Amino acid sequence: MSGSGGAGSGQRTHGPYHRIHTPSQTEQTARLQFASGQVWGREAKWSSLLSVKAYRGPLPPTDEGIEFYTDVQLSPGQHPSDVFWYAGTPGVTVAPIDGRDFAIITVRITTYRYL
Repeated sequence: MSGSGGAGSGQRTHGPYHRIHTPSQTEQTARLQFASGQVWGREAKWSSLLSVKAYRGPLPPTDEGIEFYTDVQLSPGQHPSDVFWYAGTPGVTVAPIDGRDFAIITVRITTYRYL
C-alpha cells in the first residue's frame, strides 16, 4: 500500500511491513520502538552489514509483534518476503544503543500486538 508521507514531505510511504515477536524483537523492544517511532537492527546471522529487517505485508492476526509503514525506501535487491534497509543507504542512520551500533529507520507503527 502506498500513500503520502508526512505533511509536505513529498515522500511516499512504504508498507505495510511487520516484525514478529522473537528473542531480539521482544515486547520491551517494541514498546521502545513505538515510543521512538524507530525500528532498529543489527547484522543478520549470515551477514556483517548492519540492517533493519522485517517481513512484507501486515502482521498476521495470530502473531505478536508490530506492523509499520516508513518513508524510507527499501535497499536494492530484496527477497520476496524478507525486507532489509542497510546502513549506508538513504534514510538509514546508524547510532549506538547500549554500546552497540544499530541501523535505524523512522517508522509509523500502526499495529502493536503483544498478548
